[in-house]
Amino acid sequence: KIEKTKNSVEEEVAATYSTFIKDNEKYFQIDMYGSKERVFTGKVSQVVQLDKENAIQLITLLQEVFNV
Repeated sequence: KIEKTKNSVEEEVAATYSTFIKDNEKYFQIDMYGSKERVFTGKVSQVVQLDKENAIQLITLLQEVFNV
């Protein structure tokens, strides 16, 4: 975790997710497509890939942050 002095809510963008198996490891992937003003609309701009260990870490952090 890092503490930032400037934070802002980012513009909502389109995203899709998929799952796949590579080398017997299951992955969850989120593809984000950037803003509507982007030059190449519909092209993936950011990708987040989680294996099981990373997913557990993310779930744990979200539970702590949001008290759920």
